[in-house]
Amino acid sequence: MRAAHRHVGSVTSYGQLGDGTTTNRPTPVQVQGLSGMVAVAGGALHSLAVRSDGTVWAWGDNAYGQLGDDTLSDRTTPVQVRGLTGVMSISAGYAHALVVRSDGTVWAWGWNSSGQLGDGTTVNRSAPVQVQGVSAASDVAAGGYSQSLAVRSDGTVWRLGSSAPAQVLGVNGVVTGAAGVNHSLAMTSDGTLWAWGVNTEGQFGNGLPVYATTAIRSLLYGALSHRSERKLTCPSSTPWGAPSSQGSSVSFPRALPHAG
Repeated sequence: MRAAHRHVGSVTSYGQLGDGTTTNRPTPVQVQGLSGMVAVAGGALHSLAVRSDGTVWAWGDNAYGQLGDDTLSDRTTPVQVRGLTGVMSISAGYAHALVVRSDGTVWAWGWNSSGQLGDGTTVNRSAPVQVQGVSAASDVAAGGYSQSLAVRSDGTVWRLGSSAPAQVLGVNGVVTGAAGVNHSLAMTSDGTLWAWGVNTEGQFGNGLPVYATTAIRSLLYGALSHRSERKLTCPSSTPWGAPSSQGSSVSFPRALPHAG
C-alpha cells in the first residue's frame, strides 16, 4: 500500500535530495559525500549519479529496490549501487534504472512490473541484473512507469520487456533516445527527431496519428544537427502538444528540452 499513497497528498520526501534529511528545500543544497561526478539521473522519488571512476551512487525512495544496494531501505544520503563499474550512460524511470557499461552491456534494477528490466522476468530487482539479448549498447533510456530502451552502436533502437528485446522499426542511425510515460523519442546522427507510441497530446510533434508502433519522423527534421550536447529528455509532460484554450491539442513543436 505504500506506493498507492505516494500519488496523493503534498509531501513526498524520501531523502531524494541526498542532504541527510527528508526536509523539502526551496533552494539548492549539496548532496552529501559525492565528488567527481560526471552524470546524474532522477526518478520519481530517487536520484542517481555516476562518478568519474564509473561507479553509480543512489539515494531517496527504495520501495522497489531502485537504489540498487540490495535492500529496500530508503536512503537520505548516497549509497553505492551494488557491483557496477565502468558505467558510461545512465537513465532513470519512475522506479527503475538502466546503465550502459564500457563493455557495451546493459544493466537494470528496480521496479519490473512489465519486464522493463529486460531480464526475462517481472520480478523487482534490488541489485543490478544484466539485460538479456542486448550487446554493443551506446545509450539507454528509462521513462515513465515501464518504458525501457537501448540504443546500439549500430544505430538501432531496442525496446525492452518481459520477452526478448524487440527492435523499433522505421529508424536507423540513432545516437540517443528518450522515453516518456507512453511515447518515446530518438535522434539520428543528422539531427532528425523520430517518435512512436501514444500521440494523443501531440507528443510526436507532427500532427499525425494518435498511435504508432513504428518510428515516425517529427517536423524537427535536422533541427538538432548543430547541437554538441546530443542527449534527449522526454518528460512526463509532453515537450509539445500542450492543450489549447479549447481543450484540443497543438500538434506542432513548441519547445524541445536542450534545443533552445
